[in-house]
Amino acid sequence: MTDTSAANAEAIEPVSVSVDTETIAASDGSEIAVRTWRPAGEVRGVIQLIHGLGEHIDRYARFAEAAVARDLLVVGHSHRGHGERAVRRGSFGTADGWSFLEADALSVREYIDEIAPGLPVIMLGHSMGSFLAQTFAMHHGGRLKGLILSGSGWPSRAKLIPGLLVARLTALSK
Repeated sequence: MTDTSAANAEAIEPVSVSVDTETIAASDGSEIAVRTWRPAGEVRGVIQLIHGLGEHIDRYARFAEAAVARDLLVVGHSHRGHGERAVRRGSFGTADGWSFLEADALSVREYIDEIAPGLPVIMLGHSMGSFLAQTFAMHHGGRLKGLILSGSGWPSRAKLIPGLLVARLTALSK
């Protein structure tokens, strides 16, 4: 049996974390409460968090503190219908709510450019947030240095076989 107590002690050692909440304007004039966890020293990069359905950004505080301990700035917001400012819980707003979620993520990304210009930004999306992160990356991928998907769906092998067959036939025809 390996003793990992020293490694675990290092992982949970308290760090100095500054947590701020700033309100920024969404593309439709709504307010977005942005939570920022800042390290005390020099920042190496930024993680933009996109949470899952039925969650809120503060559920990621422990993760943010661990990232801050590694000199990363962590920025995130609670989606429409989520968190302490939710007007209607569980609702993304009016019709085309998904587009509003994507626009909100872009507004937060632009805010990151203001507070941390020139730093690499990695987007981390969990569960429903992973699908939003994929949508964001498809439309605004040039604004990200990386993409981390957690708890994301993956098609079953049976759904992949037709695609693999088409890819092989295409390769053979060239």
